Amino acid sequence: MICFLNILMLAFSREMKIKEIKWSVAMSIGLAIFLPIAESIRRFNQIIALEHIWDWADDYVLALVLLIAALSVKYKLPYSVLILGGVFSLGLLVHLHSTYTQLIHYLNGDPDPGILASGFVLIVKLILLVYILIACDLLIKGALRLNDNERGFDTSG
Repeated sequence: MICFLNILMLAFSREMKIKEIKWSVAMSIGLAIFLPIAESIRRFNQIIALEHIWDWADDYVLALVLLIAALSVKYKLPYSVLILGGVFSLGLLVHLHSTYTQLIHYLNGDPDPGILASGFVLIVKLILLVYILIACDLLIKGALRLNDNERGFDTSG
């Protein structure tokens, strides 16, 4: 828990002046922490079986890449906002496919392969889809403000 709070404090430090980018970084860190925990709970019965590794490992990889991209923005590495945008886009595509697949399973009455109800998993995935879209929107707005700041426009409002 302390590690989580330290990471969020990094995201909201004063060095990052554009609030949309701050929020986007914080949202990516939150998602990077949530995804592996949620997938571990959902697929608790399959974690040890290595033949199912590709069913759950994508969330762990996406979480790692989200965390790296968020920290690259925090430490102002070159093109880091663009990298975070690319990671959000990739996450959106992966999650959109995952949500679509879950919807098909739900409509067909198929049980979820994990320990949770299929309808509950579908609702969580839809909420995450909206969450990722909001984070992408904030990042785009922040990147536009960042670009305007570099060209000398006043974007304080």
